[in-house]
Amino acid sequence: MLHFGNVNPDGIRSIKGSKLADFDVLKSVNIDKQLLAAKDSWYKIDGTICFFKKREDGRVFGEKISEDIVDSLGIETANYEIVNLNGSQGLLTSNFQDVDKYRYYDLYNLVDLLPFHVRGQMTFKEILEFLSMQNIAGKNELIQELIDRYVLEWVTIQTDGNPHNLMFKYDAENNRLALAPSYDRERCFGITSKESFADTSIWVPAIPYEDQDFKKNPYFFDNELDANIVALYFDYPEETTKALSRIFGIDYEAIFKKYAKSSSQISLPMSTISYLCDIINKKSKEKEKIIAL
Repeated sequence: MLHFGNVNPDGIRSIKGSKLADFDVLKSVNIDKQLLAAKDSWYKIDGTICFFKKREDGRVFGEKISEDIVDSLGIETANYEIVNLNGSQGLLTSNFQDVDKYRYYDLYNLVDLLPFHVRGQMTFKEILEFLSMQNIAGKNELIQELIDRYVLEWVTIQTDGNPHNLMFKYDAENNRLALAPSYDRERCFGITSKESFADTSIWVPAIPYEDQDFKKNPYFFDNELDANIVALYFDYPEETTKALSRIFGIDYEAIFKKYAKSSSQISLPMSTISYLCDIINKKSKEKEKIIAL
């Protein structure tokens, strides 16, 4: 079994906090009340509203590593800190929403802003096609970043990019829709709540590209190429090529090796770093075959 790594107890702050009541959260956060009932771990820490996820397993590594990757790409990201809150270890992130300037919608409640008919679960292709027909400023930039993030989920084998984790921000004054900072990426590279990596031989995205049954019956385009990314490339070749260039333009090995140091909040053994680098190398080879189609 491949060991995730270790959390450095000397690098973790111990803090105290009181949970906020739902009505206090709703003053500063645009969140569906039903979702808030399940995600109610909101606190006020040093005057700032924060969300806390109790985590004592490999998911702390997934969140921290993917945060560094997203940040290296110049994509806005929620920032996570491993803390000990009221005696429990977990991930603390400040509320990134600016409700005085924007309204925020996840994919489920985007219908409140842009009415559309949903037949079961939307595919990623349907999302792109729907947005392309809207009369909103920033539409082309929004579609490009959505594709960038989707390709990144494939590269990092992120399996929890569900509709609640796809957040949009709307500037009513300028009729502009954009993506809110990326967040909740802890289940990447085969990391689950267990202390070992899951099989990463095939990526099963939370939002399949065009086949709604893909999650039940995942398949490759051929014996090597991911069906979701190939279909995306066929439909949006220019945007997907830009995304691939951007995402493979950063030094993943340097990001991983940053955590070989015991001074960071988490430390990864070289066996895990080699495992992560092998995934990136495999994806890079797959990318070359896709753009050669």
